[in-house]
Amino acid sequence: MPRVTGVVRRIWLTLGTAGAGTTTVDVNLNGTTMFSGTKPNLAASATSSSEFVPASTAFDADDYFSVDVDSVGAGAGDLLIHFEYEDTP
Repeated sequence: MPRVTGVVRRIWLTLGTAGAGTTTVDVNLNGTTMFSGTKPNLAASATSSSEFVPASTAFDADDYFSVDVDSVGAGAGDLLIHFEYEDTP
């Protein structure tokens, strides 16, 4: 797989099975949160979140992403974390 340098445009979440409470994740770049305010989350009974734009968006080919699941609504399942990015030359 080619190594990419770019900018994260937006992040959103989907669940295959909605939870009874809020599901929240923190997306990290090189171990540090990308968000300065509200982290990506899904409200109770939701299967799709709105879009979240991170405060820190630029990444280099040697950077890495990680995800912390901060809370999970009871019964929630099949979490997907979607990234939209634009590669830069």
